[in-house]
Amino acid sequence: MEMFNFCIEGDALKALIRVIDNDGLKILAIFVSVFMGFVAILLNNYYARKREDKKRRIEKIEELYIASIEYTEAVNELFSEYFRLKKQRYQSNVTFPDVSGRYSDEDKADIKPFRLTVHKLEMLFGLYFKEIDFDVDTYNLKSLPVVAQMLNDWSPHTPPGYSSMEDLCGTTRNNINDNTNKLISICHDLMAGK
Repeated sequence: MEMFNFCIEGDALKALIRVIDNDGLKILAIFVSVFMGFVAILLNNYYARKREDKKRRIEKIEELYIASIEYTEAVNELFSEYFRLKKQRYQSNVTFPDVSGRYSDEDKADIKPFRLTVHKLEMLFGLYFKEIDFDVDTYNLKSLPVVAQMLNDWSPHTPPGYSSMEDLCGTTRNNINDNTNKLISICHDLMAGK
């Protein structure tokens, strides 16, 4: 109690108490109200932005998942196209190599959806999922030796690095499965983390 009386006896403190007793209390209340309003607006904006960021991330995860499904469909279509064209060549007795029998520009349009899907994956990873190391060469035509064979020439010879055409097809199928599984795993991990 003595300490409280000692503090009140100071001239500066007495002047402050007089100001607060008069109009100071109203001014202090106004400042506190303005400060609390400002804090409320900042908190509201922070949480609204956080909600929007989470919503946008979920939308991009969905878009990535759809793009990975499109990738799988496109790459499987290209793989099937290889065998369709190979069968067509076999039935028409086209001899190898035959420049006129190469994969035509018209047929190369079949590759466009595949390439667009790879570009879409690259864009999504580059813009929204930078924390994930996405190597476009792993998913591009380079990982599909059968398609490269189909695009370049139809030589009956096995390309360098492969023991047989079955080995070439097996490597391509394994790459397709690996890439599909990687994309599915990435999407599941992103969905779990949101």
